[in-house]
Amino acid sequence: LLTTGPTRCFADRDALFRAAVQQARRIARSGRPVLIGTDCIEDSLLLQRFFAGARQPVNLLNAASDADEARGIAQAGLAGQITISTQIAGRGTDIICDETALRCGGLHVLNLQHNRSRRIDRQMIGRAARQGDPGSAEHWIRLRDGPLEPDRLPAGLRLPGQLLARLGMAGALLRYAQAIWGLEDRLQRKGRLSSDRKWSRHL
Repeated sequence: LLTTGPTRCFADRDALFRAAVQQARRIARSGRPVLIGTDCIEDSLLLQRFFAGARQPVNLLNAASDADEARGIAQAGLAGQITISTQIAGRGTDIICDETALRCGGLHVLNLQHNRSRRIDRQMIGRAARQGDPGSAEHWIRLRDGPLEPDRLPAGLRLPGQLLARLGMAGALLRYAQAIWGLEDRLQRKGRLSSDRKWSRHL
């Protein structure tokens, strides 16, 4: 019962966060809870300040607030609640929507992350529509102030990446980058395993 929206791209972090505040407030006013995924603690705290500027209370889940994680997860499914979360906060625990939230359409996930792995993106989006419940998800990205900066992209994607961005294909750019990063990570893990086996034999 999960519905997904198109990937949207913004010029920089400020533009992305301003739009996220507007979208989250609009959805929360309809009675649905909203979960917003950010890359890091710094981003989660900055986004919280954007909400404070709009006089909108939010629930914050990150490594700095892990003592309140159980309470935060319990509140994240309440009708009209907006929750900001980093990659690892609350992972492995289902967000349970209350009856009002379910009647209004369930949890909406707004993923603002730029993960090296598409698997982590899927985990974030999969927080919605658990166990047959209704829910929806969107993935929004930014070109500046993040991993899609040309000098942070894999070397083979820097010039093509600028072209893809100009053509409005930033979502495709992120998927290509994730494929290359995923291959690099697998090769690194393979190298470490090979080194471990070699030293095990020597020892």
